[in-house]
Amino acid sequence: MARKHFAKRKSNDKPTIEHDEKKGGAVHPEPTNVPPPARTSVGSETSASLLVTQIRSEHLSIEDTRPNRRLKFIVATLSLGGCMFGSDTAIIGPVLLDIDKSLGHELEPNEKSLITSTCFGGAIVGCFSGAFISQRYGRKAGIRVGCILNIAAVTLNTSSFSVAQMVVGRIISGISIGIISTIVPTYLAEVAPSRYRGFIQGIWTQAVVSSQLLSYGIGAIFAPVHEGWRYMYLLPVIFPIGLLILVNFCPESPHELISRGKIEDAKEFYRTTTKPQASEEHIAQKVASLCNEIKAPSTDSSKKFSFKAEFAPYKQLIGSPQNRRKLVAACGLMFGSQFTGFNSLTFFSVTLLATLGFKKPEAMAIPLGAANFVGTLVYLFLVDKLGRRRLMLMTLPFIIISCGVFAAAWRNVGVDIAGFHPHPDAILRWAAWLIYSFMIVFVLSYSSAIGNAAWSTELFPMEVRAQGAMAMATSNWLSNIIISATFLLQMEGSSPTWTYVFYGIINCLTTAGVYFGFAETKGMPLETISNIFENDFGVKKAETWQKEHKKGRAQNSEV
Repeated sequence: MARKHFAKRKSNDKPTIEHDEKKGGAVHPEPTNVPPPARTSVGSETSASLLVTQIRSEHLSIEDTRPNRRLKFIVATLSLGGCMFGSDTAIIGPVLLDIDKSLGHELEPNEKSLITSTCFGGAIVGCFSGAFISQRYGRKAGIRVGCILNIAAVTLNTSSFSVAQMVVGRIISGISIGIISTIVPTYLAEVAPSRYRGFIQGIWTQAVVSSQLLSYGIGAIFAPVHEGWRYMYLLPVIFPIGLLILVNFCPESPHELISRGKIEDAKEFYRTTTKPQASEEHIAQKVASLCNEIKAPSTDSSKKFSFKAEFAPYKQLIGSPQNRRKLVAACGLMFGSQFTGFNSLTFFSVTLLATLGFKKPEAMAIPLGAANFVGTLVYLFLVDKLGRRRLMLMTLPFIIISCGVFAAAWRNVGVDIAGFHPHPDAILRWAAWLIYSFMIVFVLSYSSAIGNAAWSTELFPMEVRAQGAMAMATSNWLSNIIISATFLLQMEGSSPTWTYVFYGIINCLTTAGVYFGFAETKGMPLETISNIFENDFGVKKAETWQKEHKKGRAQNSEV
């Protein structure tokens, strides 16, 4: 049966690429004798029968292929971008505690907030830059630019002797990780077989949390060293250097290649990443399906710059009701994930632990990083089995409970939080240990679901994917700016109790949003996802697809 299923197609028919001089782009005809899968409406009256037909024609041999060595190398290389992201966002915690008077004076809370938040302001600029570079010059070009900027930022930050220099370095660092966070998740979504897409995209967040854990370890090691914060900043430079070198050995994604008219290169990508599991016939069917999905070629970098051409995808993203729903779902989930309160623990965990009276806050932060690491591993192994939506609905209640515990316990801590300076004479109370315990519960719940699930670039079609990823990443960084700039001031001004009441309410709203407005895309080919947003947010349609998909897989296994 397996031999028949993977039998090679004996055909010399090859697709050709025609060029429309008026439109200035490549037109992608479907390869002869290889019909593309039908683009059906999941919400129609005959949805069940149509879905079964669609599922049987959705080139499952490509979408089910396990990653081979070539694809694993590509994913491992791109994961270095996640390490850049994680180390830049996490290292600031131990740095702010250790920096003392290295910048000329002891830093005040507003200066700490400025140094933290300016990175995220730069990241928003980086998101727009990443979308532009990715659309016009390709994914790899954007990654190279991000790496070079990050190396420059590390140089500035490590050699800082003033708040102004540190702020400039943090802005450049933010631009670099804004570019990387826009491009790399998109790249991963495009190279991943749909059956393993959740796992492969989870590698991005696993890299983020692994580097965050490493940052906590580096912080603990260099805390006793004179001006050890400079070493904390310097060591993570290995990530952009490694990515800058290794990305040259990675191909562009097949979606990117087809959008530029490089059909044979796209086929070669699948030959090197799906063989020997997939046959030439199934590779041709997959490429035909992508040609059908990608309606217009990307901007040609050799053509003269035109504002109208460059901003056409943004108009399409906002102008289409279908795309607007995707935008609301993706950006809404990203906002919700950031306003859980998790980032307050990431950025200021060391400061909070010191305020609570822990004598070695850098060391006490390591279990939080370990919990983040373990939770992400749980997500990696469950997401393609249970799906993102189910995982989020299972874990968000624990996040809400944790916020309630924080709100109650901070009233009984018994320390003065004014200025957030460590209190050497503070006596640890049961409330401090309770807060610390539920910090771990909170981090485990966050990282095992919504912290990873929020990166949902696959919702957007190819023609606006770069812009959709930009909008989603911008939502991430805008949320980070608000949290990093206001959290300490909110804790000091309105009290820790009311701060966590606020985050608890946000988490309740996020849970409702996931239940009513986030569709499960587990196992769906990228070309199929667009159909479920035709009339609404597609929650019910996605459920129907999942049921029929399961039946279709069972029927295929019997053939």
